[in-house]
Amino acid sequence: MSSVRLAGARLALERLRGSGVGWGAAVLVTGAVVVVALARDVGSPRERLELVTAAWLGWALPALSAVTVTRALGGGPLRRGLWPLLRHGAGAGEAALGFAWTLGLGVGLLTALGGLSAAWLSGAGLRAVDAAGLVGHLVLAGPCYCVWLAWASSWGGGSTGRLLWLAADWLLGATPWAVATLFPRGHWLARVEPTGRAPLGGPSALLGLGVLTLVGMAALWRRAARAPRR
Repeated sequence: MSSVRLAGARLALERLRGSGVGWGAAVLVTGAVVVVALARDVGSPRERLELVTAAWLGWALPALSAVTVTRALGGGPLRRGLWPLLRHGAGAGEAALGFAWTLGLGVGLLTALGGLSAAWLSGAGLRAVDAAGLVGHLVLAGPCYCVWLAWASSWGGGSTGRLLWLAADWLLGATPWAVATLFPRGHWLARVEPTGRAPLGGPSALLGLGVLTLVGMAALWRRAARAPRR
């Protein structure tokens, strides 16, 4: 990793320190675990696994990603948030990638831990293949969401861009159309099938998330260098 990306990663950690995101994440994770635990006796184990998947990939992870990116950028646009590095000549694209990836990995690992705990507490009968699918999706979806949210922060003054992108992920990502694959939600929704196969679409869905993350990195790198600072 280049020194500029490391600087972006350090900036992300410094911004989050003392910002309240840690406490917010703890409350979010605890709340989701409690809700799923209360549904322990609802439906079959497979249905409870679907509930855990929907709760974490459909709500907890996108919400935590949005809050984390917003707080790390100070509620403003991308370049303004990265200005402490850019004013010293750091490359905007490299700094943005380090910044977004650090946030995304933190979100992904936190929600993966919470998701496994929720699945266990709900009595979902979690098999190794189920656990691997859930953790893999959460760990990959964290960087994917944060990279695209950072990209969206370069439009519409920051907050507007993030809100519009989240709305598009929620609405278009849930459709059966090809456009759904342009959003993280489109790579897991309705893919947990009661057939005994690997949940969440298995390797193909994970590959789709990985490709979408790489596309987001390229888009972020390109946009960070051109976005206005306002």
